[in-house]
Amino acid sequence: FNNCVYTYRIFRENQGYRVESTEGFPKLTFPNLKELVSKFKNPDQGLVVHLSKPIKRPSLCLRQRRSLLVPNGIYGKSF
Repeated sequence: FNNCVYTYRIFRENQGYRVESTEGFPKLTFPNLKELVSKFKNPDQGLVVHLSKPIKRPSLCLRQRRSLLVPNGIYGKSF
């Protein structure tokens, strides 16, 4: 956008999701992604481009895949 790169970070926390953008912009926490997207659907909310809808992840994230691993399943039995 106008030859600039804008970086926004979304952190998953115990209370939900926290958005971090530019310095001076208040750090907001949302209970879920649907609420986060709802806030930033409208222009002039702090994002260069407004959001349209949350998108579900097509596959399990790394954390979910790791939780499904059986202990000792990769390296065989431990004695």
